[in-house]
Amino acid sequence: LELTNPRLGATQLIDYHSENWWDVFGQGEVSVIIDTVGEAGTPGYAFSVLSTHGGHGVSIADFEDPGAVPAGMTWSSFINSDTNLVSARELEAINELVVAGQLKMPGLSVYGLSQTAEAFETSAGGHVVGKLVISVNNDTSV
Repeated sequence: LELTNPRLGATQLIDYHSENWWDVFGQGEVSVIIDTVGEAGTPGYAFSVLSTHGGHGVSIADFEDPGAVPAGMTWSSFINSDTNLVSARELEAINELVVAGQLKMPGLSVYGLSQTAEAFETSAGGHVVGKLVISVNNDTSV
């Protein structure tokens, strides 16, 4: 079992039970941080080790205020699941737009499994509005 991938730059395994990742790396030694925990303080720790030449951090947590993002770095977050309750305010705002009729789902085009080639051709043609769906049980009703 190979736990590192030198081709992707992963050359060191860190046991989070015995050391903090932000203590292992020096300033500017990390290109990308993907935070799947959302621990308080993560943006600050990330900024202490990310490269100022395009370093990027992304987290499952929507930190209220990650602090000022240093020049040359970016920081993003994404909604992960119902366990990430900080995202509730965004979901409530989206719901209000849907209820008010101001936000609508683009159309779905549903293809049966036997129509996969047709769906692929449609996608490859570009300019698709909405989503293309392949139904494995051939149910093309929406």
